[in-house]
Amino acid sequence: MLVRGRVLNVNPYGATVRLQNGDLASAPFVDVQRHRLEYERSMTGNKDVDFELRSTDGKRSNVILAPQIRDDEFEEKMTGFLRESEERLGETSD
Repeated sequence: MLVRGRVLNVNPYGATVRLQNGDLASAPFVDVQRHRLEYERSMTGNKDVDFELRSTDGKRSNVILAPQIRDDEFEEKMTGFLRESEERLGETSD
């Protein structure tokens, strides 16, 4: 099951995540190491990301980072296209 959450901290044992429903969850060290940049982005940018809920045993749920659909190259191309389109529209309205 997918859940949204924000990384609160990264520690030697993994990470602590605040889920959107307010619960705390733990992410394992292996997943944090594999996706360190995404975990740090969520933490430093106060950004919610998708997690897969693995289990709810004990006090905290266990989660791993869900695949994030993000393509930086595409985002840059789209930004350039939109900027260029705005410039062209500005030229034609003058």
